[in-house]
Order: sequence, then C-alpha cells, then structure tokens
Amino acid sequence: MVLYTQKAFKEATQSPDWSGGVYDGKIRLPAGGIKEVTDQLKAALYHEYTHVVVRSMTGGKRVPMWLNEGIAEYEGARFIKRPLKELARAAKDGKLHPLKRLEGSFSALSDKESHLAYLQSYSIVNYIIDRFGSHAVRDMLENIGRGDKTEDAVKKGVEAYSLDYDRLVAEWESSLK
Repeated sequence: MVLYTQKAFKEATQSPDWSGGVYDGKIRLPAGGIKEVTDQLKAALYHEYTHVVVRSMTGGKRVPMWLNEGIAEYEGARFIKRPLKELARAAKDGKLHPLKRLEGSFSALSDKESHLAYLQSYSIVNYIIDRFGSHAVRDMLENIGRGDKTEDAVKKGVEAYSLDYDRLVAEWESSLK
C-alpha cells in the first residue's frame, strides 16, 4: 500500500478528482497528514483491499465495473453508510445509468455521474446479496474467472432463481421505485 498527499496522489495516479483511491496492483490512497484511523479511512482501505480480493478470485480477468465497485462499496459500507435517497430519486425520474454502460471504466464520468454510478453499483450488489446471498456474488466472480462473459456469469450466479441478466436488472430497478 502506498499513501500519498492529495497532490502527489493526483500526480502519481492521474485519476479523476473524485477518486478516493486506486488499485492498480498496489493500493494507492490520498492520505497525507493522517493523525487517526477514521471510519472514512477504514472504508477506503476495505474498499481498495476488496479490489485485491476480486482480482485474486477472478485471476485478473475483466470484471464489470459495477460488480467490482459494487462489492468494494458494499465492504466499505461497514464503516460509512451509503445514503440512497439520491438513487431512489434517479430511479423514479428514469435517470439511472444503464447497467451495461457501467460495465466499463467510470473514469470518464463527471463527479455527479460517478457518484450515481457508485451508488448504483453498491445498490445492485447489496440487492443481490440480500435476495440471493453472498454466494451468488462469489459464484459470479468465479464464473468470470473461468472466462464467462458478464451476462453468462450473472445468469449462472442467480440461475436457481430462473433469472437472467436483464430480469435481474429489471427486478433491482423495480425495487428502487
């Protein structure tokens, strides 16, 4: 793990302004001047370490960003609760990002768009865990590690419930409204 001042973090990672950490084989955090271990720091550490675990479980295969970030946000939420009013409002107003759009990198998203993308990612992973159990997420990661495409990995993860990717997304979106 490498800790940076905010300025050095930005220079070293070239990450968007909204980024609270980066995992690129090393956990990199903007944490200059830490005087105590706060809940915010614990959440960031759990979040970034979760990316290490996801990478290990999938053998480094490409994991859809919504799943990767959703799992990381879920783990970080042990310390900082995610307010979901904004997500519910976006769902009601039909302004959610299409989940397929969130399979790729979030780095080109604006601050506002990325905030919603992270909320959506957290929310769908939380929904999957609440409805199907954490083993469904584990199964999805293992399926990706075996080389399955996202839709197939998701479908196999929840196949006991006769759902496919699109139906899972539709049920999750319906649960937000």
